[in-house]
Amino acid sequence: MHRVDNDKVPRWFQARGCWLAKSVDGICPHCDRETNFPLTKYKVDEDRDTWAASSNCPACGEECSFWIITPYKGSAAGHPAAICMWPVPRGVRSPAMPLGDIPDSVVKDYESAINVLNSGEWNAATVCCRRLMEGLMHDVLPESLHNKALFQQLTALPEHVDLAEPLRQLADGVRLAGNLGAHFGSGHRADGEAASLVLDFVEYFLEYLYGLPKKVFRLHEQLQSEDAMKADDQAE
Repeated sequence: MHRVDNDKVPRWFQARGCWLAKSVDGICPHCDRETNFPLTKYKVDEDRDTWAASSNCPACGEECSFWIITPYKGSAAGHPAAICMWPVPRGVRSPAMPLGDIPDSVVKDYESAINVLNSGEWNAATVCCRRLMEGLMHDVLPESLHNKALFQQLTALPEHVDLAEPLRQLADGVRLAGNLGAHFGSGHRADGEAASLVLDFVEYFLEYLYGLPKKVFRLHEQLQSEDAMKADDQAE
């Protein structure tokens, strides 16, 4: 099930005191095109305070299902508890972390990169990613390096940012949490939220140590292969 942001609804209407989506902007899970889904055939499930609707993609004609969960009830339009869609669109990306945790100077570039990727503009998405990386370097590096090439900025990055310190703190956080769970006689016990957070930390550590190097290797291999193919085409 894919959760749809409320801002993807360009228009609302009221039925039986509930505010429902007239249509939804999104990516079709069948043809991968960005489109507007007109919602029809609404049916209410009163026991679960949910409205179900259907929509046929205007591009390919395939059907998708939508659910408005706990719709807003009031005199003016308001948002429901959630809007869900099925099937799940392939490749839909959302921010990997709360935007409030990201410097304001790079939030727009980050959102642009995600939106362009989700729209299927692959080349433009890579350009947006480079722009985002340049914005990140401007945020963390001194002004004297802002006019340098991105490669030079990345080379200078370890001199100005302790890249190892967040990883050390991450590992130490797991150690401290493990101590909490191991000392049964201390009167302190980990709850479900704490245990889930600790597992998240371990997974970040695993991704950094094992997953990320493999992803970087595959990316470099792909880029080198594409460069070789371009060179062969030019030679012909």
